[in-house]
Amino acid sequence: MVVFWEGATMDHRQFNGEGLVDTLKKIIGTRIKALRKHRSLTQEALAEAMACETATIGRYERGEFSPSVEQIAKMADVLGVSPAEIIPSSYEISRQELVDLREKLFTVALCIDNPAKLRVILDLAESSDK
Repeated sequence: MVVFWEGATMDHRQFNGEGLVDTLKKIIGTRIKALRKHRSLTQEALAEAMACETATIGRYERGEFSPSVEQIAKMADVLGVSPAEIIPSSYEISRQELVDLREKLFTVALCIDNPAKLRVILDLAESSDK
């Protein structure tokens, strides 16, 4: 945790790239779930076809774990799609990263009780838009 001032912290993952990995896992998980439901498969049925545990499918869908390349290829085959339909494009990653960063900024701003400190953040945000 990086402390900017009392009540305003940022997770260290935003500075070392882990945020991008989390974003990828989240997008891949969302796609797996949507494709599975589109095929009217339960997590259990997909897990059986993948020869893995049902909990593993749930972890993928929640973005807790990321499937290997081999697992993505097998899953794509089971779901009747190309592996490219499971893996997000750079544009989608950027969009999701923006959503995640805005959510984090909002959360940090809610924790700040000092109007002057909020003004500093607002001024910085407004100046970066110009």
